[in-house]
Amino acid sequence: MRKNRDKESEDGISFDYIYEQYRHSMFGIAYAILHDSHAAEDITSECLFKISETIDRIKYLPEREIQDYIATIVKNRSIDLYRKRQKHPEYSIDDQWNVEDHSQSEDTMISQVGYQQLVEAIDRLPETHRNILKLRYLYDLSFEELSQLLEIGHSAVQQRIRRAKQQLEKLLEKERYFDGK
Repeated sequence: MRKNRDKESEDGISFDYIYEQYRHSMFGIAYAILHDSHAAEDITSECLFKISETIDRIKYLPEREIQDYIATIVKNRSIDLYRKRQKHPEYSIDDQWNVEDHSQSEDTMISQVGYQQLVEAIDRLPETHRNILKLRYLYDLSFEELSQLLEIGHSAVQQRIRRAKQQLEKLLEKERYFDGK
């Protein structure tokens, strides 16, 4: 028996209905594969965005087919991320800090900070610094990909990363996560 599909007429199923009806099961599928609540939330959001882009094509399908479609895209995206993590095992951001031939002083200090504190500190950085660090270290984009995405040169990408790391170091020192020596 269907709950109010927020339509049930010729308008087809609504995105709001899909969101309310399936978001928890989408998260559950992703979490069952990844065993990581943050990654499962990200996958759920990505898949909801994809569904919002394809809603006109699926809204008239029978609900069982919509369920199967949703489960398939969540499962496939979760497996893709799982395989990526297997290929490139989990890493701490502080293990990935080196920007080619630059000083390791920030790296040494940053490695004294726990992963969660590091992510929280990154979230408090100005948007440009926050974004470049997340794109590089959390989303694992290469310098070339960053250069194309941001439409700047390779050296400009390196410079932004270096500045963002320096800003992060200052923030961590200020918050006394380490003594800066």
